[in-house]
Amino acid sequence: MNRLSAPVMLFAHDMFFESDSNDDHEESGEEKNIFGVAVRFGVSKSTAWAAVLRICKAVIDLNRRYGLIKWPSRQRCFTISRNFEEKHHIPGIIGAIDGSHIKIVAPKQYPNSYINRKGYHSMVLQSICDHQKLFTDVYVGEAGSVHDYTVFFKSDMSKRPLEDFPNDTHLIGDLVYRLTKTLLVGFKDNGYLTDRQKNFNKTLSKARVIIENAFALLKGRFRRLKYMETIILENTVTIILTASILHNICILNDDEFHDIGNLNEEILGERLRNPRNERDINVPEENRQAQLKRSEIVNVLLLRNL
Repeated sequence: MNRLSAPVMLFAHDMFFESDSNDDHEESGEEKNIFGVAVRFGVSKSTAWAAVLRICKAVIDLNRRYGLIKWPSRQRCFTISRNFEEKHHIPGIIGAIDGSHIKIVAPKQYPNSYINRKGYHSMVLQSICDHQKLFTDVYVGEAGSVHDYTVFFKSDMSKRPLEDFPNDTHLIGDLVYRLTKTLLVGFKDNGYLTDRQKNFNKTLSKARVIIENAFALLKGRFRRLKYMETIILENTVTIILTASILHNICILNDDEFHDIGNLNEEILGERLRNPRNERDINVPEENRQAQLKRSEIVNVLLLRNL
């Protein structure tokens, strides 16, 4: 891989880390920023964009070579599961899954399909993270109107073989997902939940906070993700993926970031929760094995709380 020059690195820094955009977006934050970068270095906007995309390609190539975002090995699954269990008492967790909406400018093609339930244009980022907030799987590019479970169903994650979940391990998610042997979700509150089921839901919710925190860190570091005005959607996907890889690089190098302020509240607002129902996608009901597995974990939590 070719070395990147200092100006190219500075181009990318200004694009990823600094944002001049405001809440009403009357002026294009990204175009303002790329114009500022271009002026700073005495080049055209097209040259500045080329530099940004060049470093994105370099980061993505690094990920291909070194697996900066990768599914955990069998031994790594054991480490992740042990850490989750020590903190939350739920056995077998190797990751938390969730989706986050990245606000974008209205695309020229099919703009209405990108309008989410809150009424703004967005692109969905689905991620899985471990106990360290490291992303182990990222899927980005679906339109904001697409339901989270449909995003999951269309992603490679929904097709992962059981061999990728050693020793009966699983992910954890919220009620937009369907309960399976490899994806543990809470009980839907129908008004008749038992105390055991309520305790399970509460414990699972605390464990799932890790992925919300990971998204908060991602958007806290790379504030460009708070509003993307990249005209070409393919470039939007490239930048989001690059930021996700850089997120992992920061964590792996102990580059701590604490200035997230109220970002967790912002992330919660962008999650646009919509519990799954049969109108969203035609899927079978919870299978018996998954129900039994969840019931066993409910009993494990009860015993550990005695």
